[in-house]
Amino acid sequence: MFNKTEFLEDLKKLIAINSINGNCGSVSEKAPLGEGVNNAIEAFLEIGKRFGFKTKNVGGYCGWIEMGEGDEMLGIIVHTDTVDTGDGWSYPALECTIAEDGIYGRGVIDNKGPALLSLYCMKAIQDSGAKLNKRVRLIIGGDEEAGSWKCMQAYKETEEAPSIAFSPDGDYPVVFGEKGLLRVKIYGDEKNIAPDFKFEGGKVINIVPDEATAFIDGKELHAKGKAAHGSTPEKGENAILKIGREIAEMYPASAFAKLMSLTTAEALGIDIADEITKISVNPSIIHADNEKCELSYDIRYPITADGDEVIANIKKAAEEKGLTADIFFHDRPLYVPRDSHLVKTLSKIYTEHTGDKSEPVAIGGGTYAKAFKNCVAFGAMLPDEPETMHQANEFWSFRSIDINYDIICDAITKL
Repeated sequence: MFNKTEFLEDLKKLIAINSINGNCGSVSEKAPLGEGVNNAIEAFLEIGKRFGFKTKNVGGYCGWIEMGEGDEMLGIIVHTDTVDTGDGWSYPALECTIAEDGIYGRGVIDNKGPALLSLYCMKAIQDSGAKLNKRVRLIIGGDEEAGSWKCMQAYKETEEAPSIAFSPDGDYPVVFGEKGLLRVKIYGDEKNIAPDFKFEGGKVINIVPDEATAFIDGKELHAKGKAAHGSTPEKGENAILKIGREIAEMYPASAFAKLMSLTTAEALGIDIADEITKISVNPSIIHADNEKCELSYDIRYPITADGDEVIANIKKAAEEKGLTADIFFHDRPLYVPRDSHLVKTLSKIYTEHTGDKSEPVAIGGGTYAKAFKNCVAFGAMLPDEPETMHQANEFWSFRSIDINYDIICDAITKL
């Protein structure tokens, strides 16, 4: 039986812990990702101990909570770090606010809520006495949002990899494919712009920048946009581009103007798609002045594309403008066949609990499913619910919580 009252009390404590990736307190040997991330991992482990499960903190990078017996292991891959709170909240961002139809707070859906719910599902299955053919391990990472995944690197160095796994950190139905991910910086020296020029915008590379400010010719230019996940830039409004293109028209011979001409897939020579997915480009962080300019991008390329060819085209496009392109992160696509045991089993479970017969999908967002073989993203976002991850007033409905509870319990039992 799902004790929702107890679940919400535990979630309140977890949301109240500032585990913002890169901005959550001092870094130490005990807390290499910041004090807040380690505190959040420890809070999860304490709940696991309360439930009678085995637990381990892996050097402050991640933790795991395990139940059951068996040679094989089912992994549930989650994370407890969050993106920055940002502005525009109607509720306290670091509180779990309970409303009539759901809950608000940074991390309620991405990903503390689904992580905790998975732990409650493990407890329910243990209490039921159901016999499983595998151990079940909740693997709790602390560095998902930065994209570098130091947590999963640390886990793999010393801990057992699951034989089969899913991550409730994406969408329903089953996500069988994830685009390749590139983090790119294009930059150049500046010689042909106003001496007082300064331009700053964007804070997080995988978020569409919702604010940017420039100083030029004695004037201040400020733009407000709309934040969205970096994998779906079309859902946001890019504040950098609003100002950047205006300044580029003012100083067309500048390196900055050349940089602003390289903000689309077509301009970068990577306007590609396959039968399943297409490219997305999110210019997300700008630093520019009268000496230099640099722009960082979050780029997601199709699951069947050649990542090395995409990189070569980006570098060529930059060189033709007299600029330099550096690739500082490359995560290749994920693909698990749609007729695999994992995808077919999870697809059937999803349909049985929702009545939705949608086929498995491929997405632009990168999830922890890429961290292990035979792993896919599965939930927790229902297709008919508003997408609030990485946005103000992040929300998870009680309806979705109840459906996810049933689905995750069934997934653990049948996998």
